[in-house]
Amino acid sequence: MTLVRQVACVVLLTFCACYPYLPGEYDGLAVTLSLVAQAGALAGLLLVPIGVLWLVLEVRHRRYLAIGAACGYLTVAAVATVVAWVSSGLTFACVMLALSAYGLPRLVPPAQSIDAGLMTPLRLTVVPLATFLLQVLLADPLAEFSRGRAIASSASLIDDIERYRAAYGQYPPSLAGVWPDYSVSVVGIEQFRYARHGDAYNLYFEQPLPLLDAPGTREFVVYNTRGEHLMLSHAAWNLTGAPEQFAGRQGWYAVIDSPHPFWKRFRFD
Repeated sequence: MTLVRQVACVVLLTFCACYPYLPGEYDGLAVTLSLVAQAGALAGLLLVPIGVLWLVLEVRHRRYLAIGAACGYLTVAAVATVVAWVSSGLTFACVMLALSAYGLPRLVPPAQSIDAGLMTPLRLTVVPLATFLLQVLLADPLAEFSRGRAIASSASLIDDIERYRAAYGQYPPSLAGVWPDYSVSVVGIEQFRYARHGDAYNLYFEQPLPLLDAPGTREFVVYNTRGEHLMLSHAAWNLTGAPEQFAGRQGWYAVIDSPHPFWKRFRFD
């Protein structure tokens, strides 16, 4: 792997991790691809100490490090495959497994061909470390950018909802339809969802989160002009109690105020 290929690998993995937060039309594979890239970058840190040792130990010890690097790579591949399976199903997991098998001999040379060159230890240290650091540095700013862009994109929808109320004296009962019509304009956010609630309504979307930002958490960003934000963790709860009972038992573990008026962020584990 030449230096150019190493740089290209870092750029590609970083792009995959950041992809859901970029402007554009919704891509159903974006979040899964990002999770796989982030999990792979995190697991890839296992290769860094092997690369460092490779640089300082004598040549005769590098055969054992090659075996260790292969084992570390297989661990990274296993993590990426499991994340792909959990997030998107067996088909994408098989694709990840095939790509991992293709990349093994290109990242880690066979033990019998180890030489004193620097390319192998560099690819074992620079690629995973640079990828991880870039993802960490970009994660929060990009998540905040995509959240703000989605909120800004909701302005035309909110205006139309308010015009409907002005014309008919009440908010629309539903916005369900085959085509959502109002684009979020963020690759990793599918659409806005709407639910009338009392004399107001809740408009919301699910915000993808970086892997290291509260792992296992799902975040929903909700708009309500009356401050009566409602985001239930179970759909069945809508059928088991009066709306006024939901305030204290919606199921989220944290609520975060937004700098945007009438918007709040709800986090569920």
